Amino acid sequence: MKSAGPILRFGSFELDRDRRRLTRGTARVWISDRHIAMLTEPVSNANAVVLKDTLPRVAWPDIDVNDNTIVQAVKALRGALKSRPNGPVFIETIVGKDYRFNADIESASPAQPLARLEPLLAPHDVFVSGRIALEMLDRNRIALASQDLEAKLTEHPEVATTHIALANVDYLTYESTRIDAAPDVARLEKALRHASRGCELSPHSGDAWGVLGLTRHRSGDTSGGLSAVRKAIDLEPTPFMHYVRLALVSWGDERLVATDRALKRCPELAVAHWLAATVFVARGSFDLALDRLRIGCAL
Repeated sequence: MKSAGPILRFGSFELDRDRRRLTRGTARVWISDRHIAMLTEPVSNANAVVLKDTLPRVAWPDIDVNDNTIVQAVKALRGALKSRPNGPVFIETIVGKDYRFNADIESASPAQPLARLEPLLAPHDVFVSGRIALEMLDRNRIALASQDLEAKLTEHPEVATTHIALANVDYLTYESTRIDAAPDVARLEKALRHASRGCELSPHSGDAWGVLGLTRHRSGDTSGGLSAVRKAIDLEPTPFMHYVRLALVSWGDERLVATDRALKRCPELAVAHWLAATVFVARGSFDLALDRLRIGCAL
């Protein structure tokens, strides 16, 4: 069995390169495997200049990425490494394009007792980091999450959470192209496949049924989409996102009720006011629609 390499310590952080884990004290810092690989390069060469061109080779050896991807990834890493708003900036930009890791590094031997559990957790680690990217609704971070999730799916094809996360990623990617001349219908088809598989593997997951409802609805199966989202709420009546999905696939009074229930759980959800306004516009209740739109714009 291969022995584990040393853990690299800096500030309050520990980077376990072999297990692809970053921790702050006893808390796990959830970043993707690609971000771990990218962080490892400057940390392993602390206080030395790391050329920007080397980062894609260590973090994205299998695909081509542009400069913006690197910039966004560095930005995400800087955010993850800040323990407080005015905390240290570990990753410095040199001459506008290269980077340097500014910290004293200590090496330590890794703890072994729980090492055998890591392979069991690995398929779920990427789901957590992918979920964080999804909730930020940032197209660049969602794209990176998609790459990591696809890689994990190859290693663990029967993990329901990975299929569910990919369904959400592919659905959001499709949504971001709907105003284009040629919407990315292939991503919608992928979302539908992953959502269906997620429901098969985890039939009691409200998230699986919820995203299945969205993808069915966008694919033209309006009644099937509505039924799937209603099932998600029957399984999990608490999450606000289920009611947002219900509002998206329903109409009339059901949409209004769904938006009100979403707002009770997430009062600053601007999109819920917009969805309610669409019903009032269709009914000719323009004053009510304007009230809801003003609230949404203020939020």
